[in-house]
Amino acid sequence: MNRGTGFDWDSANEGHISRHGITRREAEEVLRGASFPLARAHRSGEERHTELGETGEGRLIIVVWAWRDARVRVVNRVSG
Repeated sequence: MNRGTGFDWDSANEGHISRHGITRREAEEVLRGASFPLARAHRSGEERHTELGETGEGRLIIVVWAWRDARVRVVNRVSG
């Protein structure tokens, strides 16, 4: 995950993950850390990556993301 200059956030994707109890900081923390790639799939015309990682607080989170304009756009999440 080194292609771009950061993360692509707006009210849509930030609101989506917050409804599921995940913060923007947690999603970024998982993807910047030692996450484990689970899958890749094409959906809605883009390649989506699914990764599992742990936050500093010990929460396991699955984050689904895609490259958008050389930045990481979180498109979904699952927490445990």
